[in-house]
Amino acid sequence: MNTGSKAEITRHLLERLADERLLDFETLVVGGRYAAAIYLGIYGVECLLKAQICKSLDLDELPAVYEKHHLLTLLLHSGLWKRIQQAPGVYHNLSRNSTAFGILPIGSAIFDISIQLATMNGPRLTSGYG
Repeated sequence: MNTGSKAEITRHLLERLADERLLDFETLVVGGRYAAAIYLGIYGVECLLKAQICKSLDLDELPAVYEKHHLLTLLLHSGLWKRIQQAPGVYHNLSRNSTAFGILPIGSAIFDISIQLATMNGPRLTSGYG
């Protein structure tokens, strides 16, 4: 599905990036570097959602139309919308923070969402905050 000039964004790459960014998130939280943790946590959640989109569409590569950064849109297209809505506290944190800050969930909502997504896709994270 590669169109030529852009590098392929594969599901495997997205999963690896998510693992790395969420590990960075955990490390930064422990170190008290919360602003950087939030930034990388959001990036990790975005990668998890994009990998889930690839899985839902049975594609190895992310279609270009999903190369955006709007988490609620990615959540909707990931096929996990109803499951996230039913997760205690996660949907509330996501919708509240997405409304207040445009598209970016913050604080413990990032880790709550990443744990929920990881649980849906198989175990990926070993510890939690919040």
